[in-house]
Amino acid sequence: MTNEHDYLRKARTLFEMAESVAGTPAADTYNERAMALCAKFGIDQAEARRRADAPEQAPIVSEVIRLQGKYIPLQADLLHAIGTALHCATIYSAFGKCVMVYGTADHILRVQLLFGSLTTQMLIGAANSVPEPPFDHHQVRAYRRSWIIGFIRTIQARLTQVEEAAVAGSPGTSLMLRDDGDRATETLRRENKGSIVSSKTVGARDGRGEHHGAQAGARADIGNTAVRGRPALGR
Repeated sequence: MTNEHDYLRKARTLFEMAESVAGTPAADTYNERAMALCAKFGIDQAEARRRADAPEQAPIVSEVIRLQGKYIPLQADLLHAIGTALHCATIYSAFGKCVMVYGTADHILRVQLLFGSLTTQMLIGAANSVPEPPFDHHQVRAYRRSWIIGFIRTIQARLTQVEEAAVAGSPGTSLMLRDDGDRATETLRRENKGSIVSSKTVGARDGRGEHHGAQAGARADIGNTAVRGRPALGR
């Protein structure tokens, strides 16, 4: 039987290949193959937990994800969106330019793989997006930030819908995943008591940019990361 970590190692390799040709049909092919491996990992983990004679709660662990490059706060927003959809909780440190992700080990691994792929797609898409002329530097900046916001919102909605559809016929699995998310949030709050502050993305916004980013998010390849292996949403 293939070791579960073999799936993840192969998936990471495919994601790296996709990033090297981002925005091309070849990248879509690599992404789809990587997502299939990621889904296989998630399915195996969930099924093993459900089949256990005396199932125990999977422990909540944490992982620090370092952010780099442009749009650091918006990258943190993307990571939060993915984590929320995949039953994790996140807290962002602007000082350290990092995000702490709380969740079960299998959920965090799925979050990491998706974040790496979608961040690349998001940053390349934003860099290639400009408003209709005439425009100046400030308008381009606002447009691209808005594009990213629209992209993130759509990605979270798609991932959430995929997860919900995957467990529609299995109330037990649905309750288990909901419990995973609740325990992740409780652990985050307990370990960061007094240091959690509300935040929101600031800066000028452009409605057209946000709309175009949402369209790109709807087209982005999220593959099949659901725990039960149902087909992902169409593009």
